[in-house]
Amino acid sequence: MNPGELFEKIISLRSGAAPDKDVAEYVASTLMSAGARVQVQPFRYSVHTDVFVGAAALLLSALFLFSLLRRWRRAAFSLGLAIPLILLFELALDIHMVSRPGVKKAENVVAQFPVQNPARRVIVGTHYSIESGLPEHRGRFEATVSAFLLPMSLAMAALGLLQLIMYLGSFESEDARTVMFVMGAVCMLYYALWFGKSLEADMRPRSRTGAQTGVSENAGSIAALGMVARDLSIQDPRLQSTWVTIAFFGGSKTEGTGARTFARKLPGKRSGGISSEQERGLPTYFIGFDEIGRSARFSCVVPDNVSMNSLYVDRELIRILNRAAIATTGRQIETVTAAVTDSRGFVERGFPSVTVTALEEGNASQTGQADEKYLPAGVAMLEKTLLAFDSLQMP
Repeated sequence: MNPGELFEKIISLRSGAAPDKDVAEYVASTLMSAGARVQVQPFRYSVHTDVFVGAAALLLSALFLFSLLRRWRRAAFSLGLAIPLILLFELALDIHMVSRPGVKKAENVVAQFPVQNPARRVIVGTHYSIESGLPEHRGRFEATVSAFLLPMSLAMAALGLLQLIMYLGSFESEDARTVMFVMGAVCMLYYALWFGKSLEADMRPRSRTGAQTGVSENAGSIAALGMVARDLSIQDPRLQSTWVTIAFFGGSKTEGTGARTFARKLPGKRSGGISSEQERGLPTYFIGFDEIGRSARFSCVVPDNVSMNSLYVDRELIRILNRAAIATTGRQIETVTAAVTDSRGFVERGFPSVTVTALEEGNASQTGQADEKYLPAGVAMLEKTLLAFDSLQMP
């Protein structure tokens, strides 16, 4: 087996009727045949979540105003508190309250390479799922609309609590009702705008990453990580203190649902998580692989969301990757700005994280697709990175 064979096999499987399922089964069987400890972790995710949640928020905010007009105080405070709770469950916890009609099944394929005395854990992951065309990147106005979601939801919660205080205190104030009605109307108009922009984004014509390039999208990253997993299963490179996990994420690629689901099960800085006793307490790092194989020019992705930059970019990880890139290709690692998906879930959990991609050049620059001749460089760069981690002295 070589990276080119894996690459071609993945592309052929993606031409079938169930591309995600076929690729997941092939990756799992290939890793198991190489002797890796493989787990297939099923999960559920919802498509068109923003549309479902936006419609629910708009409807509930309209009912809130109607309850105020009719002086239904119990209904008003229930509706005011229901909106932020739905947003919390749906958008922060991925618990499907109103988006259940859009729920789908997916799987993460995870290969574990433990060591006897681990000092750290490095997770390397990429998404294997494809989508038949992706919407164009949202504009500045859409991003601004989404940014007001939290303040508006907090305002609705405040209105619900105010109505609860009025109900428990058994007093009525026309001035308070007027303020609540005006603020509720503003919130309803906002939810109408948010729902409209979400629906428009879902119905927008798809970009160039559609049927023409979908079958090959990120296939190079999958093939490269498959080869690294094979090498680790035969202990080449031999690691002494670094527990490596290689993960292939399913679910929605644009929302990074597979990676977020996986990250939430890890023990970390912000919650208990689910893991074996040996894994608990290990410093954990995440390296995302995206579009590897387009060239031998490697780059770290800096998120285009400025507010995330200080949380997202881990300088020590970049230094380690830079040394590995120079040793592999003679070139320093570059930096690009783009939307991030897989790394976002790990950033939310507080893990040092970075996404590595390959910049387009040569023949690949004309199509945006991977070229088999560049895949060995991606494999070598990652293996040198893991060796560099293994040589680190932990405090």
